[in-house]
Amino acid sequence: MKPLFFLVGCFFWIGSLSELAAQKLEIDLRTDTSSKKYFVGLAIRNDSFTGHAFVILYQQAQQDAEKKDFKVYGYYPKRIANIPIPIGVVKNDSNCLKHIPPNGDLYFIVDEAAYYEAKKVVERWTADPPVFTLLLNCIDMLDEVAMSIGVNLPSRYNTIPSLVPEYYMKYLYKKLSSSKGIVYNKKYRLKIVPSSGVLELIANKPAKVLGQFVPDTANPKLILQTLK
Repeated sequence: MKPLFFLVGCFFWIGSLSELAAQKLEIDLRTDTSSKKYFVGLAIRNDSFTGHAFVILYQQAQQDAEKKDFKVYGYYPKRIANIPIPIGVVKNDSNCLKHIPPNGDLYFIVDEAAYYEAKKVVERWTADPPVFTLLLNCIDMLDEVAMSIGVNLPSRYNTIPSLVPEYYMKYLYKKLSSSKGIVYNKKYRLKIVPSSGVLELIANKPAKVLGQFVPDTANPKLILQTLK
C-alpha cells in the first residue's frame, strides 16, 4: 500500500488558485498529478420536477484549457407519443449543461485506465440499456460509472429526498462534508474539510490534500483523502 502523506506545499499552491477555478468541485485521484487530465463528471439538472442525473466525460492536456472528446450521457425512459415507457435509452445530454445548479456537479480527475473503465460503462448502457423503472433510473448509471473508478457513492435509499436526482447530488455533497466522507478504493475516504479543521484531522490519521473547493459561501475548504 502506498503511504499517504500530507503535502504542506499544497497550501501554497492552493492559495495561488483563482476563486473562479476553485468553484467547481474537482477531486484529483491521479497517480501522477502532472500527467494528462481525464475527467469523469457526475451532474444533475434542475429544470424539471424531479431533476435528472447525467454523466460527463472529457480529456484535457495539463497546460491546455481545451476539453477534448467531450461527451454527455443521460439515461431516460423511451417515449411513445410523449408518454414514457419502461424501456431505457442513453442519449446525448448536452442540453442539460445549461441547467446545472450551483453545486449540482462534481468531477473526478482520474488516470487514463480509470477513465476508459468509466467510458466502458456508458458504452455498455448505450448498447444494451436496462429496463427503466422507478427503482432503476438515471442515478443508477451515475453509481455504476463512479464504481468503475473506485468511488463508492452512498445509496440513494438512505434518505427519502435523495431518491430524487436533484436532492441526491445535495446528499453527495453532504456526505463528502461529513466525518465519514465517501469511500474510495475500499480503503480510503474522500472528504471536504474546512481549512481550520485540517491540522486536527491529520494529527489523528495520515491525509493527502487533493485540492481546494470554494463553495458559494466563499469559505475555502480542502479536499482530503484519508485512511478509512
